[in-house]
Amino acid sequence: MSVRHPSEASSIVLLAFTVGMMAIGGCRSPVLDEERDLLGDELPDVEPSEFHRPGQPCLRCHDSAGGSEPEMVVAGTIFATPEGRVPVERARITIEDPRGNQVTALTNCVGNFFITREEWPDIVFPLRVSAPRCGLPLEVDPETVTPSPGMDSLIHRDGACAGCHQGAPSAASPGWVYCYAEQPSVPFEPDPSCPGRVP
Repeated sequence: MSVRHPSEASSIVLLAFTVGMMAIGGCRSPVLDEERDLLGDELPDVEPSEFHRPGQPCLRCHDSAGGSEPEMVVAGTIFATPEGRVPVERARITIEDPRGNQVTALTNCVGNFFITREEWPDIVFPLRVSAPRCGLPLEVDPETVTPSPGMDSLIHRDGACAGCHQGAPSAASPGWVYCYAEQPSVPFEPDPSCPGRVP
């Protein structure tokens, strides 16, 4: 009769448990599942697409662990001002990594933007982000509006803007990502033909 060392027996039990769990439903994280559940249901009149869930942390579903396509490395939503959550379309977001590589993205009509893993497969953190003019209409003099303070800190690990930027500014959050302290003379307005909307 052979006798196994206790650590060897424990390893066999752990391996059997792991294989069994993978066969049942794959490796899942209860923490990530809870974070996804907290996002709530889809809006009834908005199909899952690039126009859904503005202001939510996109990478909770669209990262390598989330499984939703496309896989994203950076994603977020840009609003006009700190209040009202009016989306900004055609804001140009520039993201730069420590090697000086830059990628740009434009927001769509619900204010969403994203960069996929396919577009930036070798992304390296931390990242610096900026949004020059932030979708300001050409007929508006930038000297007449007060821009947001911008983001001085670096993005160190979470490419989902709403991972930090949620709700009104508070001790727990710097607030939504926004362009200007107040609406410009030609105000940003939601596009009624947009297939998405801000709840």
